[in-house]
Amino acid sequence: MTPTAGDAILSSFRTGSAQSLALYFNKQIELVIDTEAVDFHELRAKHAELILATFFRKHPPKDFQYVYQGGSARSRYITGVYQTGGQRFSVYLLMRQDAQHHLVIDTLHLRKS
Repeated sequence: MTPTAGDAILSSFRTGSAQSLALYFNKQIELVIDTEAVDFHELRAKHAELILATFFRKHPPKDFQYVYQGGSARSRYITGVYQTGGQRFSVYLLMRQDAQHHLVIDTLHLRKS
């Protein structure tokens, strides 16, 4: 993952910007948000952006930190902790290489911890 993409994703979570995070979405993604009863295995990027925007409105960010990053040349994954109000969410994000060889977000899970 390029430092620019990593910084942009980190900033998107810290500011609660679904729009800037969605710039890195694949055309369809898997989105799971357990507190919102969201569990879609194939969701269009625009719909995922709208659902994530609602989540950020309900749970405005206080902080977001990466816990771990890893992967290979064709994929990357990130685990992190998203903090809001009195709640914490574990974040799992998987990026895969698309047809143009760009890393795009393929999977995003937010689970209350």
